[in-house]
Amino acid sequence: MSNRKKAVSKAVLAAVVIIVVVLIVAGVAAYFMSVPQAKPTTITSVVTKTATVSGTPTTQVVTVTKTSVATSVATSTVSVTPTPTTTAKKRPDTLYFSALGAHWAQIMFGPDPHFDGPKCELIPLVYEMLFAFDPQALKNGKYKVIPWLAESYTVSEDGLVYTIKLRKGIKFHTGREMTADDVVYSIWRTALADWTPIAPYLVEPKQHFLGKAIKDVKKVDDYTVQIILSTPDPWLPEELTSTFFAIVDKQAMEEHTKKLADFNNHPDWGYTWLYKEAGDAGTGPYKVKEWRYMERYELERFDDYWGGPPDLNLPKPEFKYIVYIPVNEETDARLKLVKGDLFVVTDFLAETMDALKKTPGVDVYMGPYPFGMALWMHTVKGPLKDWRVRKAIKMAINYTAIEKLTHEGAYIAEGLFMAGMEGWEKNARYFPGAQYEEAKKLLDEAGYKVQSDGWRFHIKLLIRPAPRWGLDFTTLALQVKSDLAKIGIDAMPVVLHVSEYYAHVWKPEEEMMWIQPWDSRIPSSPIQMVQSWVAPNPLWWFGFNETTQPPEFITHLRDLYNKALKEPDPQKRIAILQELEAYWLEYGPHVNIANAKTHIGYREELKNFFWSTTGLFPSIFYLHWES
Repeated sequence: MSNRKKAVSKAVLAAVVIIVVVLIVAGVAAYFMSVPQAKPTTITSVVTKTATVSGTPTTQVVTVTKTSVATSVATSTVSVTPTPTTTAKKRPDTLYFSALGAHWAQIMFGPDPHFDGPKCELIPLVYEMLFAFDPQALKNGKYKVIPWLAESYTVSEDGLVYTIKLRKGIKFHTGREMTADDVVYSIWRTALADWTPIAPYLVEPKQHFLGKAIKDVKKVDDYTVQIILSTPDPWLPEELTSTFFAIVDKQAMEEHTKKLADFNNHPDWGYTWLYKEAGDAGTGPYKVKEWRYMERYELERFDDYWGGPPDLNLPKPEFKYIVYIPVNEETDARLKLVKGDLFVVTDFLAETMDALKKTPGVDVYMGPYPFGMALWMHTVKGPLKDWRVRKAIKMAINYTAIEKLTHEGAYIAEGLFMAGMEGWEKNARYFPGAQYEEAKKLLDEAGYKVQSDGWRFHIKLLIRPAPRWGLDFTTLALQVKSDLAKIGIDAMPVVLHVSEYYAHVWKPEEEMMWIQPWDSRIPSSPIQMVQSWVAPNPLWWFGFNETTQPPEFITHLRDLYNKALKEPDPQKRIAILQELEAYWLEYGPHVNIANAKTHIGYREELKNFFWSTTGLFPSIFYLHWES
């Protein structure tokens, strides 16, 4: 065969192959055109990851969504329709929270309520008192005392006897019912027992600055007690809201009382069990589950809880567990909050709150709090002994500038009334501030003229390095330094650690000023402290008494205080106390420079959140997790 014929044969063969391929493709296309197209199928899978929060495993549910196209199989009898899978986010049964830099979580602090006072946010969840602050009032930033474990009370005409009726059917975590015996024992243990013989054994000293008028406590019957006072005390119900006066199970305490061999076999009245071994003798909505000092503190819901005052109709707490994780760094706390490892963090710096407000997934809470910062002065000797110098300093401080420095994280209330107290609104400001010329005249009258170096005198101003209540010591000190420089006083900031700081504070003969944080959950406490501040005790912070000051100052303050105690009308009493407050500010040794608000960030899923002087109590009853 010729080459030409061979080429023609090959061309014909290739054409045939191409025609066959085209026919096959056309057939396949026609076939698939007759079959319904498959819809995209969304497949949702759930991946469980375990994160670690300060050594504590926490489970997070992560939803992973993939989209694919399912292959249809043509049959004459079967039609398959894929169904999407959905998952619901699980509601957590544990509430994680922290208080930034709280010193009670940095030392061995045990859950003995009679040694607590204002320190631990967990103890009010475990222990309850005869009286508490009304939750509805707290939501509005007010303090209204109502009976809690107590059902009702009456006061004798002379104000010296409080007769208190107790509620029935309240159970301790031990299972026993609370009776008058427990109440008598509890008040005796905190207010009347002499802890002096075992003082060196105590991790921290037994304080007694509330309920000082209590002389005796007696059982009338199983559900009635009487508290007998040495002097009238119109604030007693408010004082009894303090965890210092928590009601404990007498039988459990006696069963766990140890005799301390190193202290002449003196009883510890259950202190070792409660404080050092983290025992539990409370009635609260939660009980102690785990107490790893300085590492992790866990409470478990007490399902036999009595329910609180019936008229409040409190719901059962939603969270089965509450876990406190100590956090000391602001950045760490913020990251844990954003990630959801913590649900509530308190005591952020005020300036952090602006950023938190803009953070997705986070809400903020700011409200009145009976805490704050004050400028204190030793009065035993030197310039600060003269009331005119002290008043000049108070007049010169620019309180408006300080309020701006706190990023709206504080109120300015220079006196003794704290935010939320009745009577605070009227006297929230006594000194307009920045009264430089008037202050200079007072200093001239006191004999402190400007010297050759340009200053009237030099004075140390002690501060601490770490913020407290969300307020920064250094920022406040620099503003005070700047203001006092304008009247010729050289205030020299000295930064000291807490232990060193207080070593100087407790030396009233040392010529110095210092910025001191308030530390009380009882709003009337600053007013009550006047009776201690004017006592003839040179060891008190500032040495303000008749031996260092004109006796008429002390006499007038005592007269006003005693007059207020004996005044039965609450409104008239407030007026007397406002008079005392004004007099104290003019002649006394301190002035409030910032009355702190709460600075709290919390997860937006946490609904009905509010804070109080007792932390998560009573808001824990209202908190609801909403995904």
